[in-house]
Amino acid sequence: MQYGVFGPVLAFVLVSAALCRAQEAPAAAEPSPSSVQVQRWYGWQTFTSDGIAAGLFVGAIAHDRDPALLGTSALVFELGAPVVHLAHGHWEYALCSLGLRAATPLLGIVIGSQFDNNASVDDSSADQRSAKWATMGAAFGGLAASLLDGFILAYEQDAAPPAKPQRNELLKVEAFPSLRVLPRGALLGLSGSL
Repeated sequence: MQYGVFGPVLAFVLVSAALCRAQEAPAAAEPSPSSVQVQRWYGWQTFTSDGIAAGLFVGAIAHDRDPALLGTSALVFELGAPVVHLAHGHWEYALCSLGLRAATPLLGIVIGSQFDNNASVDDSSADQRSAKWATMGAAFGGLAASLLDGFILAYEQDAAPPAKPQRNELLKVEAFPSLRVLPRGALLGLSGSL
């Protein structure tokens, strides 16, 4: 078997996912309070979409590779997470996700089919050719795409929320209780400024 091309293709897929996520280096200057960014992870939403696609894929395999379920699984897998990225306003992550989700399962199918071809040559009957390794390759490629997408791409930058003013600062009211003890009693009062 010739695997000379698979290593560079796999390296390309992994590096492209990381490059899609790359951000500009932060400036060395002290950040102003208005420019502080908060990073939020929304990968659970892409993993939910992928879980639905995986359930359809397993159902299709259990029903003798039902074409309708396989097609629906592929459609949900290919478009689910990119739609999540678009919903968060990241069209560039959606395009990277589409490419990643197309390339890694195909790479897995190509690698797995090499094992299927060798198994069918070794068998005495060519009618029993199986696609189990190609199917496993598609599953592992899909898993790799899902993990890369969810853990590398599914982040968004939000501006840090402004610090909440304390109640006194909102109205600019300052009040101080006072207690004066006098020889004939005590005075209790409240002083302050508006």
